[in-house]
Amino acid sequence: MSKKSPDGRFAVIENSRDDDSYMSSYTSYSFHVVSCETGDELAAYSGSDDQDSKGRVQTGVDTVTFEGDEIVARHYDGTIERAPLPAQISIVEGGKAIDLVHADGTTERRKRKAALAFAKGGIAYELAKLVGK
Repeated sequence: MSKKSPDGRFAVIENSRDDDSYMSSYTSYSFHVVSCETGDELAAYSGSDDQDSKGRVQTGVDTVTFEGDEIVARHYDGTIERAPLPAQISIVEGGKAIDLVHADGTTERRKRKAALAFAKGGIAYELAKLVGK
């Protein structure tokens, strides 16, 4: 499942893995924030929702959304984590890195992280739909 940012430049691709049995249920979630322009993973979050005979334990991130020009990760414990989305992304160093230019003019250089390299269970398909390939 994926959710696009209001401007369509970014997406959150959610992946979950269930391990259920008669007496327990374990679900882990991963959220990959990707650039629909370059296919690079910009951020990743994870969480879990586990239930067994001892009770229910929820840890980590529950949801990831876009609010304005920010990524907003809401944790099960109520903590809210915010990160700015870049105003511009440029591929540099012969395709080995990206420059993230933020609204305040600061530039952050990162090695490229292809979203496909970190994803399993249909994320390659979701990303291909988002970037139109």
